[in-house]
Amino acid sequence: MRPEGERRYVSITLADHQRPVVEGSQMLGQAIVAAGRHTVGRRVAGRRVVSAHMEFYRAADAREPLEFELDELSSGRSFTALAVHVSQGGRRRAGGTLLLDVTAPDGTSG
Repeated sequence: MRPEGERRYVSITLADHQRPVVEGSQMLGQAIVAAGRHTVGRRVAGRRVVSAHMEFYRAADAREPLEFELDELSSGRSFTALAVHVSQGGRRRAGGTLLLDVTAPDGTSG
């Protein structure tokens, strides 16, 4: 996953030569990585993904890179909501939402 401008990332996928289709779990996982990298060095640094949802519109070719675009829907003191769009070859392949929160200390005592 490498940055490609502000709020944009490009990834390489794992290709199976017998069936070169990107698995949905790989797209979701890469979206989570992009969200984590989005928070580094920003006001929302140190947040972690606590909820993720993605819909898959079209199959993606595992031999081609995927483009991830993040849109910050809201950002407060505790939570950040991001929309993510996954494209390949200029066409959207998937989209979803990610909710990130500020990590809190463990509330249990020993």
